[in-house]
Amino acid sequence: MMAAAAPLRATLRLSTTKKIARTFGATAPPLPPPEGLASAKINTTATNHPIPSSRNLGKAIKDTGRELRQVALTEDCVSDVQNALYSVHRTVVPLSKTMHPVINGNDIFIAPNSSIIGDVFVGEGTGVWYGAVVRGDLSKVTIGAKCNIGDKTIINTVPTSSEGDGSETDAIPFPSRVKIGNYVSIGGGTVIAGDCELGNFVKIGEAVKFDVGVVVGDGASVESGSLVPRGTYIPPGENWGGDPLKYVGPSDEGANQNYAEQMEVIRDDHIHEFLPFGAAYQHLEELQGGQL
Repeated sequence: MMAAAAPLRATLRLSTTKKIARTFGATAPPLPPPEGLASAKINTTATNHPIPSSRNLGKAIKDTGRELRQVALTEDCVSDVQNALYSVHRTVVPLSKTMHPVINGNDIFIAPNSSIIGDVFVGEGTGVWYGAVVRGDLSKVTIGAKCNIGDKTIINTVPTSSEGDGSETDAIPFPSRVKIGNYVSIGGGTVIAGDCELGNFVKIGEAVKFDVGVVVGDGASVESGSLVPRGTYIPPGENWGGDPLKYVGPSDEGANQNYAEQMEVIRDDHIHEFLPFGAAYQHLEELQGGQL
């Protein structure tokens, strides 16, 4: 088990060194190996290195401490790493070899306390914000490019078409999926029950509740606090809202797109502060032969 932990130690040490280099620049002093930290001597008189800002210094200390903690865990045995890594929050959670999230891009922000679970595809430039939960455990969830999944938004799935409730929409065959187009913004606190399709350039307000079988056309919008009942179809370019839900007026597709693009700037700021998602557990799974 000690030998098996060596690749993970090497990977984490290299990652730590790169973090320091990115923060302090190429002129920064080399990072000593973790086992030499106890005996390392710090030259307090050196003045030939640039003084980093307090923000960069704090981030470097935080990131380095996190990485060194992982390295320290590997000094005993892989089983200790397993207990430690799986006891912390995992933002990206595969359920099997065939049901695992696909993060399709490098400029994606997945907040450190959000959860992407199971069969979920996340497109380029998308932000999944703080406390959001996207569950692809029962069927597939597809999120397009340049989308924003707001704080504490919950996206659920259902395994099959929901059973009828005796209403006139009872006979509608609902697909067992959630499909979200490109440049879609979903406000914080929104709940999607499953079997839902949102077109491109759609804007959903805050705290909207979607029942199953909802289709929202391209460029449409739903106002905050609305309740969207089972089997609802909102035509392209229309703005709906309220409880009960009703037509409010035309939607501004251009404004919806502009809002999504403005969120890209905020997303980039958060990407620079946090890694897109923690992947240390993936190294452990590789050591275990890919078994979950």
